[in-house]
Amino acid sequence: MTHCSKQAVTVNTTNRCNLRCEYCMASSGSEQDNPITIELAFAKKGIFDAIKGVPTGIKATTLRFFSHGEPTQEMDIIKECVEYARSLNPTIRLELQTNGLFQTTEDTEWIAKNFTAVWFSLDGPKEVNDKYRPDPDGYGRTSEIEENLKFVQKYTFAGIRSTIVEETMDKQDLLVDYYHNLGVKNICLNPLIKQIVRNESGNTEVTKDDIMLFSQYFLKAYKRGDAIGVTVLSSLTFNFDEKTAVACRSCLPMPQLNPDSSVSSVM
Repeated sequence: MTHCSKQAVTVNTTNRCNLRCEYCMASSGSEQDNPITIELAFAKKGIFDAIKGVPTGIKATTLRFFSHGEPTQEMDIIKECVEYARSLNPTIRLELQTNGLFQTTEDTEWIAKNFTAVWFSLDGPKEVNDKYRPDPDGYGRTSEIEENLKFVQKYTFAGIRSTIVEETMDKQDLLVDYYHNLGVKNICLNPLIKQIVRNESGNTEVTKDDIMLFSQYFLKAYKRGDAIGVTVLSSLTFNFDEKTAVACRSCLPMPQLNPDSSVSSVM
């Protein structure tokens, strides 16, 4: 299926996060000192319109929880949104993008038994992931995240979304083996998007070479996955499985409901 064919309404629950990823905008002090959470009434209105196809006639068949923070920091909102969506469409597909560090064992079990698909953000084994994705006190939590991943995949689909950092750029095939050893069959490898800066002359500097280097080693990882029965994707390759004239969902009526009560397009 092409990426643009996923008819999903996305609820971005909060910008609050329980990790302080080195490269993430949500890790900044300004974000975490003043976190915002989506209003339930606003989220329900957006879910209703999307599932009922108001006003476009195109009905969402998936409810996604995403965030530039960690969506499971607001489990009560997630549960209420799920209950409401199921009242409108009992067969609604449920998808979660998470860092995998859940607040309680009860949350872990609820997620495992209710979601259709759970994507874990994990950048590699603990020596890499702990470095780039520590908690607010600077501690690595990779071992806990791995345990949660193993539990969730006993009950439902669990995939990996991995940001490729400097240490793993030329080791993407080894990452495939690492995730495969955790029991994962679906992996999405994405290049780290570096900050665009202005040089002394006022011009912007963009690191184009990194993308080409990423692509070179991604191909090796893709072939490794193919050899061991693992699907390896990238956000750069989502639409390459069938013909389409649409690159993403950003121009389609599939809303993203944000914590500040704005509605944006879904990338």
